[in-house]
Amino acid sequence: MTRTAARLAAFACALVLGLPAAASSSPLSDDGPQASLDLPGPARDEVRGCHRCDDHDERRARPRDRRHFGLGLTLAGPAGTVGIHAEVMPFWLMSVQAGWGLGNGRTQTAWVEARLMPVRGPWTPFLGLGAGVVYGLVTDPTIEFAGEQVEFFDQAVHPFGEAGVVFVTPGGFGGQLGVMLVATGDRKIPVLPTPSFRLGWYF
Repeated sequence: MTRTAARLAAFACALVLGLPAAASSSPLSDDGPQASLDLPGPARDEVRGCHRCDDHDERRARPRDRRHFGLGLTLAGPAGTVGIHAEVMPFWLMSVQAGWGLGNGRTQTAWVEARLMPVRGPWTPFLGLGAGVVYGLVTDPTIEFAGEQVEFFDQAVHPFGEAGVVFVTPGGFGGQLGVMLVATGDRKIPVLPTPSFRLGWYF
């Protein structure tokens, strides 16, 4: 075999051996596009879009959107009662709360309230309307307010309005702080302002 023939044979072998490798990395082959997606996790998320990041951002911006139930402690309820409450949120704009608490002596109060929460974020002002029912043993039917004795516990049903602010964290913990205006039934002081403070967990 001559030197020229040997060079041609070596070139032909190199060309034949190089074709499979080129075909496997070609963008027109079946494995080419798939290989481009076989990236490490962070790089693949950057190419495809970080869905978990979007979900986390949505929970931070609108934590009440996916939470429809709540349970909590009522540290200051109607007429200063202390007890527990449950809450149902059909959607982010409104909720219905119902609770039970202990008041003066052995007096017990059950109440229900509908609330409007117009802001969709983690913080929102709220307006509420409700009514409380007083029952149990009444040791003293009066409450002292502004130096006056207000007849309160001799009335069974007390309508009230409420205004304040609600917060809910992305993890579900929440609370509210507000002021309640409770109808007393007393002619001297027909409306009794009382603080409202509740803590709870939404899920």
